[in-house]
Amino acid sequence: MRISLTSRDHVLLSKLSSFGVLSTRQLEKLVFQSVRSTTVLRRLRKLKRSGFINRVTGLPCGELSWIVTQKGATRVCASEAIVSVSKNTLEHAIAISDVRMILEKCKAAHGWIPEHELKRQWGVERKWRKHEFTVVPDGMFGTLVSGQTRVLSLEVELHAKSKRLYRRLFEKYPDHVPIWKVWYVVPDDKIGKFILGLWKEMAPRGKEDWIVWSRLSDLKDDLLNARVYSNLGSLPISKWITLQNPIAEANARTNTAQTPAHGPSSVADNPPLATIQNHQQLEAVSAIAENSKNPENCQHYGELKRGAYDDFHEYTEEESL
Repeated sequence: MRISLTSRDHVLLSKLSSFGVLSTRQLEKLVFQSVRSTTVLRRLRKLKRSGFINRVTGLPCGELSWIVTQKGATRVCASEAIVSVSKNTLEHAIAISDVRMILEKCKAAHGWIPEHELKRQWGVERKWRKHEFTVVPDGMFGTLVSGQTRVLSLEVELHAKSKRLYRRLFEKYPDHVPIWKVWYVVPDDKIGKFILGLWKEMAPRGKEDWIVWSRLSDLKDDLLNARVYSNLGSLPISKWITLQNPIAEANARTNTAQTPAHGPSSVADNPPLATIQNHQQLEAVSAIAENSKNPENCQHYGELKRGAYDDFHEYTEEESL
C-alpha cells in the first residue's frame, strides 16, 4: 500500500527515529496536538500498513506503542532503526520518553542522544560479542548550569538491580565521557536511597554528589518544584539546572511586546541555548560520537525541507487518511 506522506508524517517519523519508541499518548502530545484520538489511530494504522512504522503491544491498559521501520528511518535520513522492542523493557522505554519530553519542554535538555544511538556510536554490539561489559546510559544530554554547558547521564530505574550489579556499573561507568552527574529517575524513595547508599560506600572524595536521584512522579506532576537528592542533601531541580517554564516564557514575551520601554534582555540574562541544541554541539562537549550524517546528502532532503513542521495543515475528521 502506498500513501503520500505529509509534513506531519515526516515529523512523526523523525520523532520515532530519535526517541526509539513512543506510545500513542506521547505521539499525540508531540505531533498530533488538538487532533482526535480516533483520527490519530487511523493515520498510525495507515503508516503501519505502508511499512513506515511498526506497532508494539505490552503496555498496561492495552495502550499501543510505535517504532519506526528502516523504510521510515531512511525516509527522514535517520540512522538505523530499532528492529524490535522487548515487552519486558517496553514500560521502561516509555518512561524514558516521558522524562525526555518533560525536560525538553522546559528546555532543560539539549542535543539528547538516546540509548540506541549511543550503542551504535560506541559499538556496543561488537563489544557484547567479545563479552565485554559496557555501560550505556538511557540517555545523555547537555544542560545549562549557571550559564555553563554540562553533560548529564540519565538512568530511569523502575526496578532496583542487585548490589553487585550497581557496584559494577559505578566502576565501569564510561570514564571517557566528561559526565557532570549521573541522574537516576526512580518511582519511589526506597530505590533512590538504596542507590545513594551504595554510591556512598564507593564515592571518591569530592564526588559524593556525582550520583543523584529524583522521583518520576514529581517530574511528571511539577518539574519546576521537583527535587534532586544526593549524599550531600537535596534541592529543587529548578535551582540545580536551568529550566524554562513555557507558560511563563510566553507571558514574558507578551509583556515585553506590550512594554518596550524596558528594552531587550542582555545575552548574560538569557544564555545562548541555541548553541547546544543539536547533536553536533553535544558531541563536541562529550567527545563521544562520530560526525552526524549530512542531511543534504539524503535523497529526501528537498522533500523534508519543503515539509517544515510549521507549515503542515491540521487533520480533520473529513480528511482522507
